[in-house]
Amino acid sequence: GGDLAYPDPTPENYEKRFFRTFEDAMPPPPSFRKEHISIQKPALPVKGWENKGSNSKRETGTLESYDGPCVFTIPGNHDWFDGLATYTRYVLFRDWLGGWLMPQRTSYFATKLPRGWWIFGLDLALD
Repeated sequence: GGDLAYPDPTPENYEKRFFRTFEDAMPPPPSFRKEHISIQKPALPVKGWENKGSNSKRETGTLESYDGPCVFTIPGNHDWFDGLATYTRYVLFRDWLGGWLMPQRTSYFATKLPRGWWIFGLDLALD
């Protein structure tokens, strides 16, 4: 699958066509490692964001206390060709999309916006 790297969803194409665009717009925090697979979300930035060599532990806190930008994604129809395996591995198992935190764990989401508004990202699969 892969609308994000269509028609050839290789790691190189995801990097070139999707991730690099966001990293060029806003670099990820110094603690970000491309080869890292997220097993505990959200991965809040480490203390000392400005310290480029920082390897300190994650900040204790909640997503609600995080004041930086977040991003949420919805898979496209081609992402379903392999049952979301590629989308899950290359998108949902990442903590950062450039400088935007990716707290999302599933192919759908609901997030509260200011002034009592909500946004729902619905994945209708192949419907």
